[in-house]
Amino acid sequence: MTQEVDGDFKPERWVFLGQSPSKPNSFRWRDEAGQVLHFGKVKGRIPGGIYTVQVHRCGAEDMSAMQDPSWTGERAEDAAAIQLTAKRVEDAHRRKAMEKNTSRMADIDEALAPLLELAAPLLTADRETLLAYVTRKVWAQPTRR
Repeated sequence: MTQEVDGDFKPERWVFLGQSPSKPNSFRWRDEAGQVLHFGKVKGRIPGGIYTVQVHRCGAEDMSAMQDPSWTGERAEDAAAIQLTAKRVEDAHRRKAMEKNTSRMADIDEALAPLLELAAPLLTADRETLLAYVTRKVWAQPTRR
């Protein structure tokens, strides 16, 4: 912990806790003092794993960490509980994403309903022509974000 890397960055041993429950693009860590920290780009691979993280601290509250922590090959004493919690958080994020996707698909189904009524009496060749026409129109539209 006394070795200095890249200016004021010093190595610390942190435990990776997994994704943040409230933000799927944020990752939780527990530092040597037991404080839980959130970072958007600093990610580990193994919840409960102990990593060496290069950290720059400016006072008690202000800090930054380099993005590439290295796994020490060790696990925290409470690694099993951390992994279980991380799995539950990942499952919750996955469920939420699926619900959001289902909602989007319902909106698309509603918008397609009149087109499906129009296509119902058409023969196969006419349906293919209609599909090609609609596809060209969709791709011709500029993308909005």
